[in-house]
Amino acid sequence: MSEDVVSVDGVKVPMTFGESTSLDGVSFLASKFDGILGMAFPTISVNKVTPFFHRLIEEKLVDDASFSFLLSSTPGSAGSRLVLGGVNPAYVASGSKFQYFPLIQENYWMINVDKVKLGNNEFTNLKGVVDTGTSVIVGPTNVVNTLTAGIGANPDCDKLNTFPNLVFTIGGTEYSLRPDQYILKITIAGKSQC
Repeated sequence: MSEDVVSVDGVKVPMTFGESTSLDGVSFLASKFDGILGMAFPTISVNKVTPFFHRLIEEKLVDDASFSFLLSSTPGSAGSRLVLGGVNPAYVASGSKFQYFPLIQENYWMINVDKVKLGNNEFTNLKGVVDTGTSVIVGPTNVVNTLTAGIGANPDCDKLNTFPNLVFTIGGTEYSLRPDQYILKITIAGKSQC
């Protein structure tokens, strides 16, 4: 564990944080980041260290104990934003309203999910975690396998538009992802793989 002052957009807060001196496996070796800014609750932090955002709340450096993200739709492009202490209305999609959902546990940002549907397959009454540190959609093996049965592990990238939308229903509102949004497409040496 190390200590330093973390500065984000001019706001400075003393922090204790974990520091890796060696890595097992290759998952982080290929990553394009050099650290993780935990935004979850102290109950799941390593050694119960107070996470950055909770330190901002403790120090009264934010007026609103919430945060929000705007993620650009083009990987690797500029434009993503993190708002600490509320929501910037300029980042809410035109014609939409920002919605809040009650937490069902204060460890992860866990909420109730009414339904997840892909094609003719659907599951109801699930728990979902809105995770700022995960770039993939994960779930129980039986749910994921059933939902993705017609897609396969390596779908043909030329046929992405033939797959159905993935729809999450939360608090009665449907959030729909197109296939190009939920199927990861990687291009290496000019060859694409999905």
